[in-house]
Amino acid sequence: MNARRFVGGRVWIAVGMFSVTAAQCPSTGARNDTTHALPVPSARTAEKAPRGTLEPTERAATGVTVPPLPVLTSVTLSDSSASGSARVTFQFDGGALPGYRVEYLPGPAIACGSGDSMMVRGAARLRVRFTPAAAHRDDGGSTIVERDRVGDRGGVVHLLQSCDFEGQVEWVLGVGARTPYRASELTSPARLVIDLDRLPR
Repeated sequence: MNARRFVGGRVWIAVGMFSVTAAQCPSTGARNDTTHALPVPSARTAEKAPRGTLEPTERAATGVTVPPLPVLTSVTLSDSSASGSARVTFQFDGGALPGYRVEYLPGPAIACGSGDSMMVRGAARLRVRFTPAAAHRDDGGSTIVERDRVGDRGGVVHLLQSCDFEGQVEWVLGVGARTPYRASELTSPARLVIDLDRLPR
């Protein structure tokens, strides 16, 4: 009687005393009748994306010599295909990323020059602060065209520049709720990427 069974995607057909493995090369003469169960990936192994956090994330500037200050040249909002999250990317010229601090604000956003409160849409506000940095040219004109705009990706509903003053640049992201975020750095050009878990609006 022939017996057939499936183990780990391979098929063994046992006829009498002989064992043949499907889709393998001809036997070299060695025989191994022992069958080993395939390991089951753990949750840690299967996890590819780093865990997000609700706590502040901070890094001091490295490789930055001033003047000139690293200049923020673009702020983009997109979808992260890898994690299915909303992604905000801050891009700088000058080759080096300034120091930064990312944190949820306990209260309203504040304009750094005047100290006035700023209206930010959403139930929570994630502030991204860069120093030393600038978001304007030598003539005083801003390098960012849209400094106050409505978001349209995931849980990000508002992006607002709250500071470009004395070597400090701040942006506030209005989100639907305090959701974990991940901050990562990219080079060529220098970028800080903020990924936020997707939330329904």
